[in-house]
Parts: sequence; C-alpha cells; structure tokens
Amino acid sequence: FSTVRPVKKIEDTEHLVLELAQTGEQSFVKKAILPGEKIRFDPASDAPGPISVAAVSTVKPSSEQKPTSRGPDLNSRVVVFGDSDFAANSFFSFSGNGDLALNTVNWLAQEKDLISIRPKARAPSTVHLTPRRSKLISYLTVYLIPFGILFLGIGIWWRRRRK
Repeated sequence: FSTVRPVKKIEDTEHLVLELAQTGEQSFVKKAILPGEKIRFDPASDAPGPISVAAVSTVKPSSEQKPTSRGPDLNSRVVVFGDSDFAANSFFSFSGNGDLALNTVNWLAQEKDLISIRPKARAPSTVHLTPRRSKLISYLTVYLIPFGILFLGIGIWWRRRRK
C-alpha cells in the first residue's frame, strides 16, 4: 500500500469484523504532515503501530437463516482497504496486490473456487546491445574461440610429435 490510512474496527452485535491486514510494530499514524517536514514519531500526537489497514465485515448468521441452493453463506459482506490505489494499474502487479484485489472480489461474490494465488507471469528477458558490442560478441564466438581451440590443439599435437 503506497498511501495507506488506518481502518478502525467498531464493535457491533450484528456484524463480525475481522482485521485483514496490519502494519508492523515500528509503524505509526501521523495526524498531519507539513510540506518539507521530517517524519518522526511523536508520542504526544501520533498513534503507534501495529495499525489495521484492511478489514472485512460480515453479518453474523442468525438462528433462523435456512440454507439455500447457493449454500448457507448468504450473509452480506464488506471489505474495507485504507488505500485507494493498491489495485490501480501502476501497483497491480506489485507485491501480490493483483491477487489481493481479485481474491477480494471473488470472496465478495462468494466464488470460493476462484480464490487462488496465481502464478507470476514471466517477463521476457531481453538484451540490448550496441552494434559495436554485437560485432565483438560475434567475432569472439564465431572466430576467436573456435580458432583459438584449433591452434591450441595443433600446438599440443605438434609438441607431442616432436618428443
């Protein structure tokens, strides 16, 4: 999360609220940041970590709820993230954000079979060479190394023949 805000859990008898993601022990919430200000923890005004940055909420099942054809899990669901751009194009492939966003939507849609950690797409490996370096590599691999081995072999053969 690049610009994360804290998410606070409010106790309620109808809803079950679970923290989905938290920051580390060394984090803190800064109430206001002035331009050019060095960011430091101030115990008088800042809240220390860990801080909840994502939460899920579901309606607690009642005893009268009957299972239907879609299953017994028809409670309303809400997911709250303290960051609005973690699933944007620029951050989607960073650190599992895409999986988190897609799996959240699948969980909200109650499509548990679609929740997974997708394999990472491998980016093509490319080498950018200048024309001069390309010629150098070509001469080394096509001429210098093969002819070097050939002359070394001839030299060893000639030396053994003379003994």
